[in-house]
Amino acid sequence: MKSKETSKEITLEFDLSGFDKKDIKLHLSKNSVSISAVKKEDHKEKKKGFFQEEKSFRSFNYSAPLPKIIPKESKISFEKGILKIIAKKE
Repeated sequence: MKSKETSKEITLEFDLSGFDKKDIKLHLSKNSVSISAVKKEDHKEKKKGFFQEEKSFRSFNYSAPLPKIIPKESKISFEKGILKIIAKKE
């Protein structure tokens, strides 16, 4: 996680490579941020005389206090595995 803070805003960046946008849940409140992501994958392959089954599970959780922000004025983007939050301070 990378963070940058100025007198007007706070920027947070999270590397969530391997997760899709639909896997991520984000909650911003006036003084905290919570992020969780879960990805489950099943892979089955059947061939004559051969059967392979793989299951994988990945999860990410982050929660932290923030300086007082205005959640409704936050800008959130998710590009190339990077979740970026730019939150305006009160």
